[in-house]
Amino acid sequence: MKVSILLVFLISAYCSAASTKELTAITNIPSKVFAIGNIYDLNKTVVTTFDKQHWIKYIEVPDYTATCVSETDIICNYNYYFSISELDNSADYKVYKVSSLGEIVKVEWVSENILSSKLLLTIKSYKKSKAITLVKELSIKPSGAYLANKQINQDK
Repeated sequence: MKVSILLVFLISAYCSAASTKELTAITNIPSKVFAIGNIYDLNKTVVTTFDKQHWIKYIEVPDYTATCVSETDIICNYNYYFSISELDNSADYKVYKVSSLGEIVKVEWVSENILSSKLLLTIKSYKKSKAITLVKELSIKPSGAYLANKQINQDK
């Protein structure tokens, strides 16, 4: 009995760890990001009930290598570049790339403290022409960022 409880605990701990991905900060941003990307300033577009401690923006860049409908040019996957900096204009800032997610359709800024911000990203993704809605949690701070799966729903 104790062995089976321990086994269930270890499997659930492994699965939750496997669903969280550490993002690597990037320093060389390709010029096409600024040429064809759409910039979203979350401090201006996302309403919260708390004071924001960071500037967070993201750039949405079409991923032309992936399409959601075969034999068409419809873009449904994007690469995202999230930038975070402190509000006091210090030199402490980072940019993180999130590759080929699908399309972010909603952003919620769910928590904030001096060290980090937590966002919920609702993403529309396509697998074999079927739409899937993903909810991912992005924990972002100047010293590191993590992306975790929260919920997956197959659309009808």
